[in-house]
Parts: sequence; C-alpha cells; structure tokens
Amino acid sequence: AETLKFLDYTLIDWVDKLVFQQYVTNISSMNITSDDVTVDFQLSHGVSEDGKNTPLYVNANGQEFTTEQVANFRQFYKTLLSVTITDYCVDDEYCKMSESELQSYISDKSNAKLILTYKTLEGKTSELGFYPYSTRHSCVTIDGVGEFYVSTDYVNKIINDAIRLLNGEVIDANGKY
Repeated sequence: AETLKFLDYTLIDWVDKLVFQQYVTNISSMNITSDDVTVDFQLSHGVSEDGKNTPLYVNANGQEFTTEQVANFRQFYKTLLSVTITDYCVDDEYCKMSESELQSYISDKSNAKLILTYKTLEGKTSELGFYPYSTRHSCVTIDGVGEFYVSTDYVNKIINDAIRLLNGEVIDANGKY
C-alpha cells in the first residue's frame, strides 16, 4: 500500500488547487469589484514583427496603460494566478456554518469581499467570488458554485495590488498584501 497511496486520496487531493488558470493572452476583459476598488480592464493582444511575441495592451477604467504600467499589470496578473484553494469550507474549523447556511451566504453577492469577472477571447465569461467567513478564510466561488476556501490574505493582496496598480505603485507579485 506504500506505493499505492493514491488509493486513499479524497476528492480534495485530486482537485487542482489553482483558482484562476487563464493565460493573459486568452483574456479580453476583466473586472475587479470590492468595497475598496473597482476597476474595469480591457485587454488587447498584438503580434510583434517577428511573430514570436504577443504584446499586451491594457486599458483600465478608460485609461490606456504605458509600457511600464503593462509590465506592472503583468505582476498583478501573477498575483491572480497564485491564488490557491486550501480545503473544503465545511471541513474548516473556522467555518461555523452548516453547508446550507454557507450556500445561502455565498448566494448573496453583497457578502463578497471581492468579485473578479473575466471574459475570454472566445467570449466565455466567468466569475470568481471571495466570501470571507472568518478573518483568515474566504469561500471561493466559481460561477456561483463554492465549496473550497482560500486564505483571506490572497483576497487582500488582489485588492491591494489593484489599488497599487491604479496608483502607479510597483507591484511585487510575491510580496505580502
């Protein structure tokens, strides 16, 4: 049995831990909404003369980003890509809600600390919602369905990095929130 450990895996062991898995070159728009910041990003992608690179063009709330701002946006995007689930909400010792109470809580968008909506170049729209139920943990929903939690630190980092981006401050994707 030592070599067949996967036979004892539960569903959480098979779930991909990354919440947001989109190449930036596949995104046409993205909206971040929280009490602290709201930003609407429009992305467009060009092709370099050598055909090897795809330059990224970013517009935030109607303002076109400079080359330096786009580089900073890429750091912000890396922050989004780093968000990982930890475990099931209902198995979390900090979640004091039953499964039905949790579902009711996450069905009310006014409870969300952050909502990220994005649209792919193919026209598919998806929404990630982050619903804090303790100071450290937030239930994450994908298109309205949620059963896993992430660290609220990730949520705070996204919000704070969005503010930094709009204020022209340098973003460290690996830094603290």
